[in-house]
Amino acid sequence: MRSATPYLSSGPVARRTSTTYPGWTAFAVFVFVGFLMSLGPVGKDLLHNPVKTGIPTDPYAEHFNRARYLLIALCIGAAALQGRIYASARQVAHILPFGVLAVLSVLWSPDVVTTTRNAVVMLGFIFAMGVISQRNTPRTFLITLMHFLAIIVLISAFLALFVPEIGRHAASDVLEKGHAGKWRGMFAHKNALGSYAAIATVTLFTQAPINRYNWPYWWSARIAAVLCVVFAGSANSIVGALSGFAAYALLRRRATTRWPFLLLVGLAGLALSSIAANLVALLGRDTTFTGRTEIWAGALEIWSRSPWLGYSYAAGNIFILEPELKRMLFSSAVDAHNGYIDILFSLGIVGAGLFFLAVAISVAHGYRACVARESPDRSVTVAYMVIVLMSCVMALAEVSPLRLIGNGGYMLWIALAMLSHPSLRPAARGTTRTGSRRRSKRRRRSEPQLQAQTSPSGASAGMAD
Repeated sequence: MRSATPYLSSGPVARRTSTTYPGWTAFAVFVFVGFLMSLGPVGKDLLHNPVKTGIPTDPYAEHFNRARYLLIALCIGAAALQGRIYASARQVAHILPFGVLAVLSVLWSPDVVTTTRNAVVMLGFIFAMGVISQRNTPRTFLITLMHFLAIIVLISAFLALFVPEIGRHAASDVLEKGHAGKWRGMFAHKNALGSYAAIATVTLFTQAPINRYNWPYWWSARIAAVLCVVFAGSANSIVGALSGFAAYALLRRRATTRWPFLLLVGLAGLALSSIAANLVALLGRDTTFTGRTEIWAGALEIWSRSPWLGYSYAAGNIFILEPELKRMLFSSAVDAHNGYIDILFSLGIVGAGLFFLAVAISVAHGYRACVARESPDRSVTVAYMVIVLMSCVMALAEVSPLRLIGNGGYMLWIALAMLSHPSLRPAARGTTRTGSRRRSKRRRRSEPQLQAQTSPSGASAGMAD
């Protein structure tokens, strides 16, 4: 049984309708939640916390990896059975080249198995987003994501407040003893909680569908998200949350979304970034961003030896970058601590170009919907745009916002896929303004004939005939 429901109504000029399939929607939501859980991987750190125990080998990681393969296989099978493989790929065609290059990087990988496993998940997830978005609207996935984030911050706040031996960093931890007392919730590290909580704070305060029945749930989640951001003590997450609220304030109104206004805001941001070190010092923070500037310089020096294609997806960071940085700097330099340098190191200039192209196309789709006079589900578009912009800001100091696996980076890739969904695109220009001009011309051409028929002379001529 299927029911037809309109998901886009842009007035009398242009109207589109979509058909919803309850069974397919249930399958898509199931797969979506499965990806949220397995890519996190959410809950794994409660079973094995490497920061607390100091044991890097995770006995549960492989189970989450198998779940990812299973979900990808389900999506491929569903697309094949429905004959929608091409349609699904076309939905995410602007992101697929990045995944394809990740798979091809097996050819120059220092560890073929590591690159293959991670690259297949990346490419498969991108295609899966195209599959489950068929016959479903992005609003469905946004609401699911909001519930997911709400549950995460509620559980994390509960653990930090009432089970501190799990929910907080402790002096007894084998690693990261300097963070004792900081909240980590259901994750291994405070930065992971901060990343989730930052996006949860902005999304829940700007998008939560609160009514008289569910307000205790949503307001509890909002308060928990704010507490997690503050007490996690991650400066990068606080900056990300502030940038998210700023982006929402700019995008929620058509007047502030116009490009001249955004250009002025961008120039102001560049001016502030030029004195970032002075502002950091004024706030009493380390002007090297906790040693990150040294890490960035070291990572770029290593990358310059293979600039065009990098050192392969995933394996290059594990087998080349991490050992080199530890040898050059210190033991906590385990990655580039910058998402863009991380992509450069993995897939080189070519990979970075494909990534920025995917982001640019998705943001362009979202921007057109934000400035359009008749925009379907504008609030959903703004929500996904804010997630993209927050991830790009937080990626300046961490690698996780751009990585698919771990610490919520998959939310960026979800947003990139959803912003290109046909249901969020405004009516084509030709069907609105151009169509109106054509109708006006036809109306003007027909007016003289109507006047001639209704005038007295025209009427008498008609009677004489």
